[in-house]
Order: sequence, then structure tokens, then C-alpha cells
Amino acid sequence: MIDPEIKSKIGDFIEKRHLLIHRWFTERGLPGDEDKAHIKELTQLANTVELEANIITKGLTGYMLKANDSESPSKHIIGLFKKLNIDEI
Repeated sequence: MIDPEIKSKIGDFIEKRHLLIHRWFTERGLPGDEDKAHIKELTQLANTVELEANIITKGLTGYMLKANDSESPSKHIIGLFKKLNIDEI
């Protein structure tokens, strides 16, 4: 079971990433060269998405590496991917 706080943080991250990658320009338009507020808002969102992606990735990687100390980390990670039916890593 996933901790509700972690689940919420991942959900919030996904929403911010989707806004940045998929919806920003259709919903808010392309910032003009002189529209410093729009450029700042877009840049701040991009920086937040990058920071949160790094935090989540490092946290999940650390969790996977500590999940089973009896196996080598690489063997354990490969086993997790196989359980998820992911053929390629």
C-alpha cells in the first residue's frame, strides 16, 4: 500500500508536469518577449517540476534499494520490473 502523503505528492507532481508539457501553451498562450510575469511563471513551474521529479526519483530509488537487503540492488530492481511485467529496463 502506498502512503497517502506520497501518493498525493506524486499526483500533484503529475498534474504540474502535464500542465507544463501538455497544456501550458494551449491554456495560457505563448509568453511575449516583454511579458516578464508570464515568463517568470512558466520558468518557476519548469523549475518546480524538475525539482520534484528529482526528489521523487531519488526517494523511490532509495526505497527500491532498501526494500530487500538480502539481494543485490540490481537483481532486486530487475525482479521488481518483472513483477510489474515490464520487459525492458
